[in-house]
Amino acid sequence: MVFEGEIIEDYPRDVRGHSCLMLGFTAKGRPVHVVCAPKEDYLGIITVYVPTKEKWEGDFSTRKRKEGDYVKCLYCGGEMERSVSTYTVDRKGYHLFIKEVPAYTCAQCGEKYFGEEEVEAIQQLIQKLEARLEEVRAAKEGFAQLVGKPGGLRYCV
Repeated sequence: MVFEGEIIEDYPRDVRGHSCLMLGFTAKGRPVHVVCAPKEDYLGIITVYVPTKEKWEGDFSTRKRKEGDYVKCLYCGGEMERSVSTYTVDRKGYHLFIKEVPAYTCAQCGEKYFGEEEVEAIQQLIQKLEARLEEVRAAKEGFAQLVGKPGGLRYCV
């Protein structure tokens, strides 16, 4: 099948090395996809699967597009699929993890992209969090000053 199949997608910039998707047919005419990686002295087979009509056009060589989906990954050129992901922030002394954020994930390299609405909502959340953290820091400093003053608080339970 690999010798008679055709390359329907090529991933020359795949982070794991050059790979491609091939379409072939069994002796009974059943379509088969082979993801493989051409090496110097052999062809590495990564995975083999039977394509479905839900994800592929009738020729099984063209992916069906969903309204609003990104077409290609900016990092490796792979196909983007709608998913959910964890958005992480590590800054100004805190770590924030927001789970199950709608995203686009590259089927090839796993790179994640978040939409404009999601990023805007996350930025607003971070601004509110940072404002609250400033209030806590100010209260902490005020408390420390109060404890250190003569006649101020001496014990804290």
